[in-house]
Amino acid sequence: MALQLGNYVSSVPALPTVANEVGAGLLVASRAEAVVAGTPRKWEDLYDAIDEEQARKRHRKLYPANVTKDEVVQSTFRKQTLEQEIAPAAGFVAAVAPPWAVSMQNHLNNTQNQLNNIQIQLATLLASSQNRVARKKNAFVLGNDDASGNAALMPLQKAVTGCGRDRALAVRTATTGLPPALLEVPPVGAVPQTLADQGCFPGNVGELERLTHSQVLALIQYYNNDFLIVQGDDIVSRRMKFKDFLK
Repeated sequence: MALQLGNYVSSVPALPTVANEVGAGLLVASRAEAVVAGTPRKWEDLYDAIDEEQARKRHRKLYPANVTKDEVVQSTFRKQTLEQEIAPAAGFVAAVAPPWAVSMQNHLNNTQNQLNNIQIQLATLLASSQNRVARKKNAFVLGNDDASGNAALMPLQKAVTGCGRDRALAVRTATTGLPPALLEVPPVGAVPQTLADQGCFPGNVGELERLTHSQVLALIQYYNNDFLIVQGDDIVSRRMKFKDFLK
């Protein structure tokens, strides 16, 4: 009978690919996947982390220009993190990283977090700039009394990080279920597919005028934006508020 290791207490993200393009291509087969808190611990996860560390070490020795020392050390710290999760659950005592290693790991984590925040800020600025252009085009279409129901609308880019499922839950009606959960949270700058392409965005004026409660909730979830919609709004008000968001 297989040893039950319980569930992960903490998530352990996958390492970024190495910066060097050649090195990244050669090491792609040994890249370990992220593990998620609450999912079952597996020996395979630790094996993959060990394999990733060894691959980076070997590659560093053979092609030092392709993998930096920092990228090797990152794989070692990730392996140790998994050891500390899995070993006690299996009855072993996990190795304790020395203080200098913990300090270095904290420094690397802080640096990575700062880089991630800068990346999100830049993506948000770019999305906002692109959306100004899209809103002008949508305002022209929506302000044209002669526009047919087939007049196309320009999708806006997502400009708020995260998933809006909680926002959708807060404003859904008593008879409206939540839309299916997103398999992957779209990043800032993403553009939704149109309803015609099995997405959530109304591709033309006619589809905008026919939005249902459920479709509005799907838009809230995607954009992580409630468009100023409140619990008591009827469907006409919800369509109008989303229309205001578009222009």
